[in-house]
Amino acid sequence: MFLPHGYHLRRGDFNDIEALQKVDASAALMFAPTGLIDLGNEGPLPIPKTAFEAAIKTQNVFVVTAPLHDVVGFSLFSMRSGSFYLDQLSVTP
Repeated sequence: MFLPHGYHLRRGDFNDIEALQKVDASAALMFAPTGLIDLGNEGPLPIPKTAFEAAIKTQNVFVVTAPLHDVVGFSLFSMRSGSFYLDQLSVTP
C-alpha cells in the first residue's frame, strides 16, 4: 500500500476516539454546501463515541496518521449479510 512518506495506516484503538470524532466533524463541513448533511445550529454531529467503541472492539476501524502521529483520516466498516460494508470514510480537509 502506498502512503506519502511519514503517513501510516493502522487499526484504530480506544485512545483514538476523540480524534476520530474531530476528523468526522471537520470532514462533514466539506459537504455543507451540498445539503447532504444537516449541520443544525451546533455544527456537524460526529459519529457517537459508542459506535466507535463497538467498531474498535471488533477491529472495524482503520486510521491514517500523519508524520506527527495525528489522526487525519479513518475508515469504519462492518459485515452485513456476510458482506463487507464501508460505513464511513472521513479525512481531515
